[in-house]
Amino acid sequence: MPLTPQDQLYWKEKLGWRNFLRVLTLTAIIGCVVWPIFRYIMVWSAGNASQWNSSAAFTEIVANFFLALLVSTLIWCVGQVFSFLDWLPPRR
Repeated sequence: MPLTPQDQLYWKEKLGWRNFLRVLTLTAIIGCVVWPIFRYIMVWSAGNASQWNSSAAFTEIVANFFLALLVSTLIWCVGQVFSFLDWLPPRR
């Protein structure tokens, strides 16, 4: 069933660049800040904190940033495909 014009405007706004950047920011913060801290705590609690250095932390941050970019892009692309195929639900 095709969406009404109001629903189309709603989904166009929700799948716009502003919300894409919000998802990217959220996934980047979680991936680049929270996850390396969590990993350090896990390494430290196992007694291997001497193996953790700035190079390992930087590598973890960069890898997680690219993973966050990939995840947020995939989420946005799936939303665009659903929009193109009219698979998005009405707001009501």
